This record gives sequence, structure tokens and C-alpha cells, in this order.
Amino acid sequence: MSRKRHPSQGKLSKQQLQLVQFVGEGRSNREIAQIMGTTEQVVQDQLRDIQNKLGISCRVELIFWHQQENRG
Repeated sequence: MSRKRHPSQGKLSKQQLQLVQFVGEGRSNREIAQIMGTTEQVVQDQLRDIQNKLGISCRVELIFWHQQENRG
């Protein structure tokens, strides 16, 4: 069964969706950077880009967005 995609989800790359998944799991920027093999600054920049694409202003809203996207 395929999961229904939210229109705003199509704005995010596969890598960005993975980053959102890590945020939704409660991981810190440091943990995410280690997993993705990058720096905390890159993670922070990518999160800012994701928030801008989705019209979200903070990490908490991103977590709520992630939870809404993964219900069902």
C-alpha cells in the first residue's frame, strides 16, 4: 500500500526528507551530521532551506509536520 504524499512533500528532495525523518526521531543536529557524514552547519543550513520550502518557522513545527505526514 503506498502512502499518500502531501503536496508540500514533493518540494523536498530525498535527502531533505531523510533529514526531516531524523528530526522527527528527535535526533540532534550533531547526530544527524554524523549519520549523514557532514557538518552541523550543513545540517542547520539544510533545515533552514526545508523550513523555508514548507513555510515553517521552527524545528517544533517541522516535527509536527513530519508527524502529520506519517500518520495513517
